[in-house]
Amino acid sequence: MTNQSKPAGTGAWQEQLKGQQRLLDFSPDVLCSFDSEGRFLMSNTASQKVWGYFPDELVGRCFTELVVPEDREAAWTIVAAAKADGDVRHFQNRTLRKDGSVVPILWMLQWEKGNGVVYAVAKDATEKVREEKTWKRQEDRLLRAYKLAGIGWWEWDVASQRSTISDELYELYGLRREDYPDFTIAHYYTLIHPDDITIVQQANTNSLQGRPSQYKHRMIRPSGEVIYVVNDVRVILDANGNVVVMYGTTKDITESKKAELALRSSEQRLTQTLENIDDGFITMDRQWTVLYINRKMEEMLPRTRKDIVGKNFWKELGDAVPQKYYSEYHRAFAENKPVHFEEYDAALGTWVEVSAYPSAEGLSIYVKDITERKQQQEALRESNQRYEYVTKATSDAIWDWDLQTNELFWGAGVQAIFGHHISKQNANMESWMRNVHPDDLERVMLGLQNVIGQTGNIWIDKYRYQKNDGSYAYVIDKGFVIRDETGKATRMVGAMQDITLQREAEQIIKVSAEQFRLLFFKSPKPKWIFRSEDWQITEVNQAAIDLYGYSREEFLSLRIPDLKVEADLPEFYSLMEHQIEQYQTIVRHVKKNGEVFYSELSTNAIDLATGRHFIVSGDDMTDKLRLQQKLIEEKIAAQKEIAKAILDTQERERSEIGKELHDNVNQLLTTAKLYIENIHYFPEQREAFVQKGVSLLQRSIDEIRFLSKQLVTPVMHDIGFEATIEELISHYQSLQLFEIGLHYAICEEVLDQGLKLTIYRIIQEQLNNIVKYAQASLVQVAVEYGENELKVVISDNGVGFDSRKISKGLGLKNMKNRADVYKGQVDIQAEPGEGSTITVTFPLLEQVTL
Repeated sequence: MTNQSKPAGTGAWQEQLKGQQRLLDFSPDVLCSFDSEGRFLMSNTASQKVWGYFPDELVGRCFTELVVPEDREAAWTIVAAAKADGDVRHFQNRTLRKDGSVVPILWMLQWEKGNGVVYAVAKDATEKVREEKTWKRQEDRLLRAYKLAGIGWWEWDVASQRSTISDELYELYGLRREDYPDFTIAHYYTLIHPDDITIVQQANTNSLQGRPSQYKHRMIRPSGEVIYVVNDVRVILDANGNVVVMYGTTKDITESKKAELALRSSEQRLTQTLENIDDGFITMDRQWTVLYINRKMEEMLPRTRKDIVGKNFWKELGDAVPQKYYSEYHRAFAENKPVHFEEYDAALGTWVEVSAYPSAEGLSIYVKDITERKQQQEALRESNQRYEYVTKATSDAIWDWDLQTNELFWGAGVQAIFGHHISKQNANMESWMRNVHPDDLERVMLGLQNVIGQTGNIWIDKYRYQKNDGSYAYVIDKGFVIRDETGKATRMVGAMQDITLQREAEQIIKVSAEQFRLLFFKSPKPKWIFRSEDWQITEVNQAAIDLYGYSREEFLSLRIPDLKVEADLPEFYSLMEHQIEQYQTIVRHVKKNGEVFYSELSTNAIDLATGRHFIVSGDDMTDKLRLQQKLIEEKIAAQKEIAKAILDTQERERSEIGKELHDNVNQLLTTAKLYIENIHYFPEQREAFVQKGVSLLQRSIDEIRFLSKQLVTPVMHDIGFEATIEELISHYQSLQLFEIGLHYAICEEVLDQGLKLTIYRIIQEQLNNIVKYAQASLVQVAVEYGENELKVVISDNGVGFDSRKISKGLGLKNMKNRADVYKGQVDIQAEPGEGSTITVTFPLLEQVTL
């Protein structure tokens, strides 16, 4: 009976073991055991999922082989503690999977002292670690959000009258936690603005009745600073409906509150600014509904703004608006970027410059009258065109040399006469020097440098010049030096003429007397011969007789001084004393009828049987010089106009930029206004709207404060020059750094508008310097007349400086550059400890002789 039942009992026991193993394998956690040395005795199949090892692979291996080296010592310590008291131990460490990756494990151990076995459960803690990290990141983010948003949280126990508040709230109240470790409601009431106590008491009453509430009030920090806060309050009720805890958040809304107060004032100032500008301005929404039209734009439109504002732009004005406006405005919306274009308004007879700026709200359009600028551009184009015609009409190679940049501009004659093709790459002095004959180059350059370095204006020389085909032509080159107010040569203009034939004729005269006589008497140019000893004219050709109006007998009775203007005789006598063999010059001669004209003379010494003579070849240069002088004057005038236009444009552009940025500010303010208004309709988005509104308002305030003062040109034509200066000085008086006195004694009606602006900028520049460096207590500004001059004097009693060691800073350079435009001189008188005086003198009468 026993033998028969044992196998059956053994089979049941084995089935029971298999069932227990299946039960162990069903667990997602590793269920294992190891001996007192830490070697695995068994494990369920979860080891494959957790560590990548089959149970058979673990048997006999020490469990610490799976532990990362840094955690092994701590693991043995836990096992030892478990052996000591037999309790279940919970601990976490990092283990290595079969593939080398790391997995965190949460262990539970129990020591079975009787059989010396440690039973363990190893649970994959990856998700737990991930959740802990996520929770920690979220907690850190929440704390940072509170910090960045300036929000403090609090909790008040109604029964104990004690409160718990966050560090952010201590900072918001302007308190230190160590000074108020047990912050109470009584402390809170001491910080409330007296005028807002009732608001807070009513809000607390509502909260104690179990109703959540939100309220705003002012608080006074211990430093005396007043801030605005908003409180959001919630309550916790007991079983009887009584409030046991009140909790909530407090946020500093000082900036947004100030912004609300400043918004109305800013809108009024902006509207006033738009009404006073001299350019048209209009805004429309994206449905083309007109939102605003300023005074200037109303003048440009055929209807009043009250008839247009609030209505569709195209329906009301479509027939009166050119097609280009329609296409450009729609393009601005389609491409979402500004468009700029110019258009002639036939109805007004003016040119306008239009700039349209799209935004999410609509379109802002800026219209500027540019008729004057267009007229100046046309006048400059015509002047340049006349210059081009002159260069083509003359038979000379006209040139213009910029001594500052070394650029050399050639007229069309250089190609027609010499065959050279001049491009921008070779339009310089070096390209000209390469074509001068090497034997002539040193002499020619020396003559040029002498004229440029001295005070003369006329340069004339003869030399050989290489043509494009390699041959050399004899040329006569004449130049006129243009100097600035200090006498420094800045440009040189002139003309080069091919005199190869004339040169060859002179050589022929030396070879053949007969040929000489033919060339002399038949020449179309006036010629005569005079003796060197007494300057008596001994021969003359018909061209000279015709030019001067004398008969042949009368001409032969004259001496050279009889043909000259008396004032020019010293130069002639000087030439004769030096026994010059040949010379080229332009002189003034007198005809028989007394008419004075300019003659270009080429004089060469010749030895005849009767002694040393000079043969003279002349040419009436009056018309040519007049043409050249007119050309030079036009060029100079054009340059002056360009320079003045540049300065005017710079000032206008600064003003336009300032106004344009005001327009951008309008967009910011309009958007901020919409956010503030939408608070009434969407109270749940109040915080977001306030934050956005505050940000936009701060950007507007910063942009207006920084740019308006710096970029907008003073409107002297509105209030007068003296009032503009007084307004500038009042600005510096408001700084309360020093006292300023003004002495103004000029007649501003006779002053050029640009000169007024120059004086204004110089005073502004020096006052800025005094604010930065002088440490003065008294400043004097004087604008007055001197002898044929206007003087601007700015003095201070500050720390002064050594004027002999003054650096060439940007401020002084700006003053000098502005003064140079009107030929002004800047004088600086200063000594350390004695203050400083800047005197700028402008001439009132100017006469330029070329």
